[in-house]
Amino acid sequence: MGRRIDTVFFSGSRTGCSYLDSLARNENINLRLAVTGPDKPAGRGRKIKKNPVAEYCADNGIACVQSADINLPESADMLGKLDAEIAVVVDYGQIFSGRILGLFRSGAYNIHYSVLPDLRGPAPVRWALMKGYRQTGVTLMVINEKIDHGGMISRKVLDVGDEDDYGSLKEKLTREGVILIEELIGKLSAGEEIGIEAQQEASEYAYASKIAKSMTRIDWAEPAASVVNRIRALSPEPGAYTRMGREKVRIKIFSARMSGEAVPGRPGEIIRAGKDRFSVAAGDSAVDILLVQPPGKRVMKAGEFMAGHKVETGEMLS
Repeated sequence: MGRRIDTVFFSGSRTGCSYLDSLARNENINLRLAVTGPDKPAGRGRKIKKNPVAEYCADNGIACVQSADINLPESADMLGKLDAEIAVVVDYGQIFSGRILGLFRSGAYNIHYSVLPDLRGPAPVRWALMKGYRQTGVTLMVINEKIDHGGMISRKVLDVGDEDDYGSLKEKLTREGVILIEELIGKLSAGEEIGIEAQQEASEYAYASKIAKSMTRIDWAEPAASVVNRIRALSPEPGAYTRMGREKVRIKIFSARMSGEAVPGRPGEIIRAGKDRFSVAAGDSAVDILLVQPPGKRVMKAGEFMAGHKVETGEMLS
């Protein structure tokens, strides 16, 4: 066992709980504090939902601070008193000032969910799926004041499966990210040198912008592969949607696949309604719809949906 590393952890998402669990159990870590964002309203009722990191900390006896702006002078003063050696940052959503970064003697480290410098930005996992990547990965990097541009310590490349959606791919990448953090801690604890590789300029690489609400609507004129990839990238939340029937009811679609058959109809036209799925014409071929969610209902299999809703060939989705 090496020396223990005084650590502050920053995260604003449920993903962070996997890293918290690892850090809290690591014999080489002295977890001084977890920092996360405030509780926020969620759902149609806009009820206040407990921040998942704060909730995890409360359940596991971990000291936690919730801050809407970590760069406020009082936040910096609070962190400075901890005299922590490193910061570990995952899905935090706030940009650190130079003053905050300077508080950690051995640096601040971030797990980014792509193989940098490709897919810098806030939504790399969604864009890897949206673009139909066959591989993506995670990168452990040093944080500097330029977003996602810090030096790289290690990377792990993973295959993207045909059945992967945002939820399953993020989970697989998180498992690898936890391992990269554990390896970093092991080296720091043993006093080993940490190699850092500068990033290339990223002009030829894709940028992973935030997913706008307008991007959650399915465009049936796109190729079938693009339609399916959009659905994967937005599942299990927030869900890609289309409008159905004369009333233009908003239906979310959470799972679909390319049927591989030529399209005998216009984009958005239901060309087949089977027992367990229905098929919709896209720009070049058909898409089989497998999981849907009607308004105010739970997610259900397409067959169950069709048992309670009239789905007819020739009907147009938009």
